[in-house]
Amino acid sequence: MKKLLAVAFALFLDAAFFIGLSPPASADQVWNTSSGAMSLPDQPEPGPLRTTYANSNGLIIGEMLIPKCGDPSRCPDQGPQIRGRWVEDGTAHACSSAVEGRYRWGNIELQFNVEYTIFSGQRDNCGQGNFWGWSGSLAS
Repeated sequence: MKKLLAVAFALFLDAAFFIGLSPPASADQVWNTSSGAMSLPDQPEPGPLRTTYANSNGLIIGEMLIPKCGDPSRCPDQGPQIRGRWVEDGTAHACSSAVEGRYRWGNIELQFNVEYTIFSGQRDNCGQGNFWGWSGSLAS
């Protein structure tokens, strides 16, 4: 019976590959940042992004952007970007409106190096444009 199940599972995997089912999403990596540990995909992929970081139950809701310069020699310093909003628990610098049910939030822009091992960027409070820095590096 075990052998029959193993053969059936192997056939299922072959069929899944043949009809184009995607493999499971890549695992997340831990990054050390100025706002605590953050989880990001192990490979940058364009599209919606929702991830967490340690400071005050932090959450980033946004989009990962990949530069489309064509020839990497024309834009060697442009790695992926994250643009969106950060959200945290707490009442310090509370905004007048809520995002994800929380009143501590703002805009965020993070720029990664081409190797996707470090980033620097900025964020503000309540979308008011008074930005301060945020940086991080891939944990080893």
